[in-house]
Amino acid sequence: INLSHNELQLLPSTFVQLTQLSELQFENNQVGKFPVNTFLKISQLTVVNGSRNRLTEIPPEIRHLRQLTKLDLGHNLIKILPSEIGDLERLKRL
Repeated sequence: INLSHNELQLLPSTFVQLTQLSELQFENNQVGKFPVNTFLKISQLTVVNGSRNRLTEIPPEIRHLRQLTKLDLGHNLIKILPSEIGDLERLKRL
């Protein structure tokens, strides 16, 4: 799903119902945080691109994205990477 360049401040909570979603693109918006339990519900993601937003943290639930190969959250307000990033064995690009 591509939600890029839409001036979104929040990710739509309904997209987490797409349990087989493999790519989440929401770069160049104004998103400040991920919806609660996002990564528990869409755990099949292989690509997450949320660069150029206003994210301040990566939730620890990211560890459930066992298929994730690319994570791009550059140009946000994130200061600390959670240790759970280390659980993502397939991650090739951070």
